[in-house]
Amino acid sequence: MAVRTMDVSEGGISVLCAVNLPVRTECTIHVQLPIPPNGRRLLQLRAVVQYGILSSSGGGFQLGMATIHTDAPARDAIRIYIKN
Repeated sequence: MAVRTMDVSEGGISVLCAVNLPVRTECTIHVQLPIPPNGRRLLQLRAVVQYGILSSSGGGFQLGMATIHTDAPARDAIRIYIKN
């Protein structure tokens, strides 16, 4: 299922989804982060749904998800993305 990334942090991710997944649903999320100066890094993150709210402006549901078992290279890529 395709989702749109709304926000990324070291501890979680927020996505816009057509379906309101139940709380505690575990998912694998693939997200491409722009990494300076001209690169991109594809991350595969395991995440657990913490909440879902209707987003009328986004046309779906905004899901707040906590990432689990994130490896060190992925955490480093997220830190670089946030810093820039």
